[in-house]
Amino acid sequence: MSHPTQVRIISPKADPDSLPVPGDIYRGGDNIWYDCCPKCGIVAALSNHTVVEEDDGTITVTPSIVCQCDRKGAKCDAHYFITKSVITYV
Repeated sequence: MSHPTQVRIISPKADPDSLPVPGDIYRGGDNIWYDCCPKCGIVAALSNHTVVEEDDGTITVTPSIVCQCDRKGAKCDAHYFITKSVITYV
């Protein structure tokens, strides 16, 4: 299975019925950014990261993101950067 290589910026406020899918990123009502892991689909707060909205409408997140969820007994090992809305896996 291939994983997304491009982030999709969604707006739950504009479409409250939409659910994030792997590779989505959004700002919650609490003003914290959230990332839907492009590998396992778990949504996690990016509260320990800096999210920059670029002038061209893309998103850059620093530092890199490491998903350490344990879903159904399978640990996710996704490690990736988001730069100008492009996902680069490590």
